[in-house]
Amino acid sequence: TIGDTLHLAVSAQDENGAPLSPTLAWSSSASGVATVSAAGVVTAVGNGSSQIVGSSGGVADTVAITVAQTVASIIPTPESLALAVDSTGALSALAKDALGNDVVGASLTWISRDSIVATVSGSGTVTGRAAGSTRVVAASGGFADSTVVTVTAPAEAQPANLAVVSGNA
Repeated sequence: TIGDTLHLAVSAQDENGAPLSPTLAWSSSASGVATVSAAGVVTAVGNGSSQIVGSSGGVADTVAITVAQTVASIIPTPESLALAVDSTGALSALAKDALGNDVVGASLTWISRDSIVATVSGSGTVTGRAAGSTRVVAASGGFADSTVVTVTAPAEAQPANLAVVSGNA
């Protein structure tokens, strides 16, 4: 996952098989995925694949590194949402990995626990349908969290004018 490190070790021998401790030059084929220090410490910096090359005296070897974040938590925003019947509000959510980094491009699924009270679109737009309270869940990678949605009935229309008329009794 992004931020993880790995220390690479090298085994080198001369032409007779005797062990050597050469000075190495390290490089990464995709520094947006993994960087490597002069000491051979690889740091994951983005999703994807990279080749890490260690070389000395015209001899080189390569190790393949793949960085793939996995979702470890979902953080919905806001924590609660109040709507009137027939109005809409927007929810969003961040998928985070185990180190708290955003998992860019994580696919979110939105679900209303009570679609009579509120419905939710695939993009997180909530529509109030009837007075009540429900939870709207954002899920990704087997993890989920929710926002409390409270829907209120529209206020009863109040008269703008009132005229008392007499009638025959």
